[in-house]
Amino acid sequence: MLDSNFQKEIKSILFFALEYGMRHVDMKSWGHKPNAFIVKVHEGYMKAQKLIIQNLLILGKEKKRVKVRLKEFRKIRDQESISKLENNIRKIEYKEIILRKIADSIAWTLLKHDSTKVKRLYLNNPQIEIYNSNLSHELQIIEDLFETDKLNFALLTDITSFIQIADLLIMDNETKMVGFAELKEGKINQDISNTISHFLETQCDFALYQQLKDKDEKYFKQMDRVLKQTKKTIEVVNTINTGKGKDLATGLNVLIPDEVFEPSFYESILKHMLEEVQKKNYSLRTIDNCLIVGVYNSKNAPLHLGFNGWKKTCGIDFPTVDIRVFLQDPTARPLFLCNFSIDDKIKILNGEKHILMALDFNKWLEMLKEAGVKVELLSRKETERLNKVPDIQKPFEYQGKAIQIEYDGIKEILGGGIFEKMFNQFFRPTSIIDFIRFKEKMIKNNYTNS
Repeated sequence: MLDSNFQKEIKSILFFALEYGMRHVDMKSWGHKPNAFIVKVHEGYMKAQKLIIQNLLILGKEKKRVKVRLKEFRKIRDQESISKLENNIRKIEYKEIILRKIADSIAWTLLKHDSTKVKRLYLNNPQIEIYNSNLSHELQIIEDLFETDKLNFALLTDITSFIQIADLLIMDNETKMVGFAELKEGKINQDISNTISHFLETQCDFALYQQLKDKDEKYFKQMDRVLKQTKKTIEVVNTINTGKGKDLATGLNVLIPDEVFEPSFYESILKHMLEEVQKKNYSLRTIDNCLIVGVYNSKNAPLHLGFNGWKKTCGIDFPTVDIRVFLQDPTARPLFLCNFSIDDKIKILNGEKHILMALDFNKWLEMLKEAGVKVELLSRKETERLNKVPDIQKPFEYQGKAIQIEYDGIKEILGGGIFEKMFNQFFRPTSIIDFIRFKEKMIKNNYTNS
């Protein structure tokens, strides 16, 4: 699926993003000199970022060229050429997704792997092509910031899948906090920025009037855009920092609890299974008596096709989940943060190794009930009504039916995020049940104290 040159490029980028710091500092003594380690990690991030940008630019130009040709062949209805070019576009876009997910891995690390923060930064907007941005200006700013103090690091948000506020995510080593910065190039943008800053500092309406009285309609339209972007950034950062606010993508109220849930994972089991398939080409496990997992080495034969047969013998009718499906989810934890070798990650991306999963859903629902969680499968009509409500998180559906749960007096419709935690973040099914109970208690405590 991935050509050899791209695989080599990805390995290099992953090395810089994931291993460069550890390989360039004596890990036995790094605790005595943490700043030296941080500098090397940031150097690796910077090298990875530059390579990601370089490759996204190359792929973006190639995609534009292919789309021009595709348009020409559609005019003459050459179906064979159309099919070939559409396939080429899919391959390019798959490579782009991989590159952005590596950038996401850096962002997730800077955000301390906090998925609640990640979700606040995604506004459900179309993906920005980096060749449409003020790239040269942004790169110069990033370089200048890095050379000024390598203990700090700035990530270009346009190369990620999920950060849709501001232009830069900046790690401030002194405060140990992340911040966001807008980079506005051009005389008008600079003037607008100065005007807003001066007003915020002085709060003087007359001074603001004097600065704006001779401006034209174009200026005010641009100022309106800048203010809206600034407002969004402030709202998101405030929600992240205070734990309360609104999700700008859905409009729903957000509560981020102070208490931290400590899940149990099965990721180490998967790592061991990936090592096992080097010898016997497949490895099978059942997690918590309800989640079946198959890892396959399919380089020479499509052994992974046998998973559905195993699922059938277990009486499981849940859809088969391929770990690669989460590459398409902007807010999903990046595959590259898994504790697998870089070689295994490349093989998974290339379809040489497969991680497939399926949940014995009925058995898991029984486990929920045994844990004191009431479970109700809504009717198809009730589910359809839920799906028609605008701006709400769409429910997870099992056989076309949404699932309503109730614990400690709090009712909730299960969303897909619960299952992303199970199939992609590798929470054990029993730990997901504990998480649901923890979450409902946090909601009740907040409701009681408000």
